[in-house]
Amino acid sequence: MKRTAKKTKTTNANMTYHLRRRGAFTMVEILMVIMIITVLMAIGIGAGWYMMTKAEAGQTKTTMETVMSALERYREVKEANMSGSGTEDFSMLFDTTTDEGAAAVVMLEKLPTDAVKNKPQILDGFGQNLRYYAEGGLGGTPQLRSAGPDGDWNTDDDIVSDK
Repeated sequence: MKRTAKKTKTTNANMTYHLRRRGAFTMVEILMVIMIITVLMAIGIGAGWYMMTKAEAGQTKTTMETVMSALERYREVKEANMSGSGTEDFSMLFDTTTDEGAAAVVMLEKLPTDAVKNKPQILDGFGQNLRYYAEGGLGGTPQLRSAGPDGDWNTDDDIVSDK
């Protein structure tokens, strides 16, 4: 019996020590959790930024396709391209008093309201003005350009309507 009593006494002492020792987290454990959360947040923010950029580029391409369709309708009715090189003024396309403008407006009505909120400018998915070049495309065709995600012109991330 002594042996059993002694064993019980030792077990209670070990349990008391163990419970008292594990009553709080150590500084190393807290720092590890903070580090893991920080790494996960960095990955999430990076992935979110990438997804937003891709979505805005897709919206820009869709806007360009719609504006190019409007420019095509304008050209069919007027039998000439809209003039201008490097212009951000699309007022001819919004002019419903002319036959060519009225034909183009039908196409521009398909654009999201954010793209045409600053008429006569048309905005890309990044909130920057699109630029029109009368003969900047392949074979001298009209071309639209967006500055892309960085907002700077003539860089690798520019989005061009004929690419």
